[in-house]
Amino acid sequence: MSGTALSSALEVADLGLRVFPAVPGKKIPAMEGWQEAATTDPLTIQQWFTEKPYSNYGIRTGLANNIIVIDLDGEEARKWWKSTGIEDSSAIVYSPRKDGGVTTTSVSTTSRLVIPDPSSTQA
Repeated sequence: MSGTALSSALEVADLGLRVFPAVPGKKIPAMEGWQEAATTDPLTIQQWFTEKPYSNYGIRTGLANNIIVIDLDGEEARKWWKSTGIEDSSAIVYSPRKDGGVTTTSVSTTSRLVIPDPSSTQA
């Protein structure tokens, strides 16, 4: 990917993933209604970055892009995640965080992904 947030947002959108503007240097959406506004339209994305050139961008998660994000806070959560076996059927990206946790991003290969309840006693 290219070096600027705009060029990266355009490249991601070109892959078919809906993006939205985010607060510079953060993951916080920079607009109200970002869920509905997220788009792959290059003209809209260019307009956002023209109006606020130092913006970051976010990728719409959930069913809109078949991307699921799960924050794993602590060792117990990471052990539970490993026990689910989900990583065997999905593309997984692990992003370590400064607080010691891990953000796990799954690009689902199916239209429905069922995640077991961590409080369940069933295997």
